[in-house]
Amino acid sequence: MRTLRKRFWLTLEILALLWLFSCKNALPRIKVKDLSGAELYLSSLKGKPVILYVWSRTCVGHERHLKELQRIAIERKDLYVVSYAVAMEVKDVQNSYKEMGIKNPSFITLVDTPVRLNEFYTIEFLPSTFVFDSSGKLIGVKPGLSPPPRRGGFL
Repeated sequence: MRTLRKRFWLTLEILALLWLFSCKNALPRIKVKDLSGAELYLSSLKGKPVILYVWSRTCVGHERHLKELQRIAIERKDLYVVSYAVAMEVKDVQNSYKEMGIKNPSFITLVDTPVRLNEFYTIEFLPSTFVFDSSGKLIGVKPGLSPPPRRGGFL
């Protein structure tokens, strides 16, 4: 009986570790807001690779990067191209876009005011780019805006 109990707890621990590992390598289930203020989950972006450009208003170079993100979103319909604003409110993001002359962005904008992404992935640089494959698996993180690979590349 004691061996069976040990085996049960060991199996449960292994399953818990596997679950934790899989969560760390996938688009996290974080409730965010879009530019209209509607709530959705980051994890709902599946079916296409995701280029997640993480930034805040204080980031150096974010204006240039966001304009480049606009170009990428227009050219690469095979990707979800996401502007992911952290530590900002929706109004702050809207004002930033207005100041930069970005009207009707072609990319998806998500706002993570409490910076919950950092609970799943350590944000070492702002701005930075997180790349997820079409199943939501994290495949890369780089500082700044990294251009997406060519079609047929690792995505």
